[in-house]
Amino acid sequence: HEGSNRCCFAFHLSLLLIFGEQAFAELRYSIPEEMKEGTIVGNVAKDLGLDKTSLADRLLRVVSGSKDAFFEVNPDNGVTKSPLDREKQAIYDVTIVAKDAGTPSLTSVKSITIIVSDVNDNRPEFSANPYTFYVTENNLPGVSVFSVRASDQDEGENAHISYHILRDEKENSKLSSYSLNINSDNGEILALKSFDFESLKTFQFQVVASDSGTPLLSNNVTVNVFILDQNDNCKYSWYFSRICICFVFVWKFTFYIVAFRGAEIFCGKFVSL
Repeated sequence: HEGSNRCCFAFHLSLLLIFGEQAFAELRYSIPEEMKEGTIVGNVAKDLGLDKTSLADRLLRVVSGSKDAFFEVNPDNGVTKSPLDREKQAIYDVTIVAKDAGTPSLTSVKSITIIVSDVNDNRPEFSANPYTFYVTENNLPGVSVFSVRASDQDEGENAHISYHILRDEKENSKLSSYSLNINSDNGEILALKSFDFESLKTFQFQVVASDSGTPLLSNNVTVNVFILDQNDNCKYSWYFSRICICFVFVWKFTFYIVAFRGAEIFCGKFVSL
């Protein structure tokens, strides 16, 4: 039931009053929600094999059913009208009394159960809008980094939700570079590559949640992602030492001098070679 529209339902209560202690068997009807006003739910007289010719001489009234008075009986034609919404109440138990005009007046009671079946009239709703996530760079590839969740007030296939990422040309290159993907069943989002703060600090995309009903209904949400920096970049510098180590040796009456010059490299700390 979407918005403020309310739909009415009707079913024929064609009752033949049975005098004495005999009571009608319980009837059960099922109708879809959102039906147009005047839709016939069930014909009591026909279902019980009764004659409805004396209906005009009877007084019909609802004695129980709903605290919000969804049901009323038209005593002229035995039609009951009510605005129904399955998401608010799915089953209605209604008790109707038929009373004749004789002296003494005799009555008979009828219990009717009305089951309101679901129609796909609710869109999936996300738990937040927008979503904002903070992800540290160098995340483990192929592991879920965050997730989105949507719910649907309908039931059955009408409430079965699947997810997909809405890709546009502007953001597609960013998403593709990290192979961002979503699990269509549970909304978990993973990156097949690690994020790099130095090349991408923030990006945005849309996720669509769709139900499986007819007609198919969907909703979308904005996801904002901020990449957090890690101290993962080392500065490399070369320093040539002024120290020269010399070796002097004699080979066949010839003097040789060999000199070695060292280099220094540091990555967070000083290292001597």
